Amino acid sequence: MDRFLQHVSPEPNSGCHLWTAAVTGKGYGKITDKSADLAHRVAYILFVGPIPDGLCVLHKCDMPSCVNPDHLFLGTRADNLADMDRKGRRRPRNTSKTECIRGHPLSGENLYVKVGREAGRRTCRTCAAMHDKEYRTIRRDARATA
Repeated sequence: MDRFLQHVSPEPNSGCHLWTAAVTGKGYGKITDKSADLAHRVAYILFVGPIPDGLCVLHKCDMPSCVNPDHLFLGTRADNLADMDRKGRRRPRNTSKTECIRGHPLSGENLYVKVGREAGRRTCRTCAAMHDKEYRTIRRDARATA
């Protein structure tokens, strides 16, 4: 407990208790002991109780380095994604990519942004057309040999 608390700094304006030791690339506090764990999860265990299997520790404050137990709550991965959507923090996958894996531009007429279940997913129209043509050829050949 003492070792944990020596790496916590209260932030007076937000009420967050910021982790001052190592952090991950996404800004989450990181603890390396016998096993690596995230600081907000350790804070929850220390100050609130065990984390049931299948649940995540989520932040009310949206500050990844916050370990204030009053800012933490349990939820599923789906709860976490819904919380991110509500707060406008989730970006669709690959939003920073400028070209597909085959080098086609992901912009202008060649960019297709999906709707429905995969809403926001960015797709290369050229690759999609190539895939569709290949699929139709395979189906046609399969019917011809049947």
